[in-house]
Amino acid sequence: MTKQPIVLAAGGTGGHIFPAYALAEHLIKEGYKVYLITDPRGADFKNCPKNLTVLTLPLCRSKQGIVGHVRLLFSIFLSFFFSLIYLLRINPNVILGFGGFPSAPTMFAAIVLKPFKNHTLILHEQNAVLGRVNKIFMPFVHTLATSFPKTWHVLKKFQKKIVVTGNLVRPTFEEIGKKPYKEPLKTGPIHLLIIGGSQGAKIFSTLIPNTLSTLPPALQKRLRVVQQSRPEMIQQTKEAYKNLGIPATVESFFPNIHTLIAKAHLIICRSGASTLFEISEAKRPAIYVPFPYAMDNHQFFNAKVVEGLKGGWLIPENDEAKKSLEILVKNLLEHPKKLATAAQNVHDLVEKNTCECFSHLINSFSKH
Repeated sequence: MTKQPIVLAAGGTGGHIFPAYALAEHLIKEGYKVYLITDPRGADFKNCPKNLTVLTLPLCRSKQGIVGHVRLLFSIFLSFFFSLIYLLRINPNVILGFGGFPSAPTMFAAIVLKPFKNHTLILHEQNAVLGRVNKIFMPFVHTLATSFPKTWHVLKKFQKKIVVTGNLVRPTFEEIGKKPYKEPLKTGPIHLLIIGGSQGAKIFSTLIPNTLSTLPPALQKRLRVVQQSRPEMIQQTKEAYKNLGIPATVESFFPNIHTLIAKAHLIICRSGASTLFEISEAKRPAIYVPFPYAMDNHQFFNAKVVEGLKGGWLIPENDEAKKSLEILVKNLLEHPKKLATAAQNVHDLVEKNTCECFSHLINSFSKH
């Protein structure tokens, strides 16, 4: 018999959309009809899985001023009613929210309809700290699927709802991880990849060139740098590397990020959940510099977990960051065995088959 449909609620950023895409692709292969309810930004993401039906909410981004706030509030109420109509029409058995503001109208509508439809509500938390939207809906859901073995800010009374599934990443990173990591040869090139989120971290455009300028000349000559930069910083960053004599490719966006990660000997990056799990799945060593203004400081806690596994290194963005990074980078490049050890250790974070965990979880609630 036909399986009842599944609704995924996600949007806004790749950190929410890409895990939703990965799960949708897997569930569609299992025979489910899958719907994604998202905001306009989420609907604009490319590489949508085949046969995934995307439904868009009229949710606008927050604007300044009275008019902007009125528009935002109106779009929230309108999105809630759109969600009600979508859920009534689809009649899903399982509704899974991926957190973040764009998932809120759908999850709220699901709670309102629950007494009449008796559907199952599941949340997925990508980060090591429970997000604010997920915290609001936590009392009303059956299960919280978590990415990390420990998730901070979950109340003790809700601990029994937790199922550790891991985070969902695109299959291309799993393919990279199937091949062993190869540390740089003693006299060969050293490939560094610097990535900082959707537009690149502004601080990396000065911090990384300054750090590499302190390396011994023999190490500098071996460096091959690929760096993501904010558009307004690209030229400045290119000039910095040119002055150092270090070959560098600097762009604001890399569509082939998986091939760059595969080639990298060492990655320096932020520690958003998607980036961290993609690197972990690919078995690559990384230095994590958490974005200090992330909600609830979740990037710090994400990186702290990896540091605890000895699968990477955590450098807080503070006054000591430059000196700490200089010492660490020099040490790692002079002792590449440490890179290889971290590459192996970080894979412990993704030892679970996340898609299979989700399938088992959803199948346990699904009616046929």
